[in-house]
Amino acid sequence: MKEKILAFMEDMHSNDACRIAEWFADESILWIPPAAQVAGKGRIKALFRAMFNRYEFLKWNIVDILPVTANRCIHICESHGKLKGCAEYRNRVITDIVFNEDGKIVSLSDYFKDTAIFCKKHDAI
Repeated sequence: MKEKILAFMEDMHSNDACRIAEWFADESILWIPPAAQVAGKGRIKALFRAMFNRYEFLKWNIVDILPVTANRCIHICESHGKLKGCAEYRNRVITDIVFNEDGKIVSLSDYFKDTAIFCKKHDAI
């Protein structure tokens, strides 16, 4: 499980929506607050493309990976980013990921310490 998460996060650091979309299946569901849930590989790809276009940069440092079952885990990250026109921010993220038998992500839900940073301009860190 740890190897899958590390490989997925490496692809996330590429900021390449096409590369990231390969981790998902047509039946996948993604939820990254404050946005609504998105279903399907094509829509997930579009969400990542739009998300990366809003950022000057976005990075994650994995703090811990906690296996729940053979195909599900929780991983904790420190995110560091800069939305265009806003100050840099840091945030703690807990991600719940479920893989199918083919290694595709069928469910990914993020939980943020602070979602207000995505909704307004704020002071620099």
